[in-house]
Amino acid sequence: MRRVRPTPSPTTARFWAATADREFLIQRCRACAAAQFYPRATCTNCGSLELDWEAASGQATVHTFTVARRATHPAFAGEEPYVIAIVELAEGPRTTGNLID
Repeated sequence: MRRVRPTPSPTTARFWAATADREFLIQRCRACAAAQFYPRATCTNCGSLELDWEAASGQATVHTFTVARRATHPAFAGEEPYVIAIVELAEGPRTTGNLID
């Protein structure tokens, strides 16, 4: 089974385009400097519409993880075991993803 590809919205299109270049973008508010992920139309800290995009550094702290020994979805069959983690990016936001290598 193939993995489902997202359908970008006007809010998320820039993020998904950057992933094609293996770049992970976060948003930063021009009004209050708060960083956020996942992409949204407004700042989650102050409500501003003035958001810029910036590349995440790739540095993060692992808060918790689990090892999936059975596929959590048919698209992941054959890739087990794999690590699912919640990480806090050096820029501040937390996200869930797979840890590789």
